[in-house]
Amino acid sequence: ELSHLNWIDQILFVIFYWRIFAIALLTIFCINFFVSQKMKLLDNSKLDAVSSTLSFETPACDITTRVESYSCKMAGDPKKLYKQLRNEPGTSPHDLEILGPS
Repeated sequence: ELSHLNWIDQILFVIFYWRIFAIALLTIFCINFFVSQKMKLLDNSKLDAVSSTLSFETPACDITTRVESYSCKMAGDPKKLYKQLRNEPGTSPHDLEILGPS
C-alpha cells in the first residue's frame, strides 16, 4: 500500500514501475525477435553489477532484474545477403554493421 508516501513519491513510484514494465516488454520483444537466431549467453561482470544495482526490495514488493548480453550468429537469408554485399567493390565492413545480429 502506498498511503504512507506523499503524492510526489507516489508519482515517482508509478513512473519507475512503468519504466520497469517497458523494459520487460522490450526484453520480451528482443527475445522473440532473435529466437530464430543462434544465441549464446555472454558472461559480463559489468552487466551483473548493473543487474545487482537495479534490484531492490520494498515492503510492497521485490524487484529482481537481470541484464544479459547475447552473441547472435547470422543464419539464412541475412547471412547470404551479408556475404553477397561483403564481396561487392567499394563496400567497407563499417557499411555492413547494420546487418550484424547485435
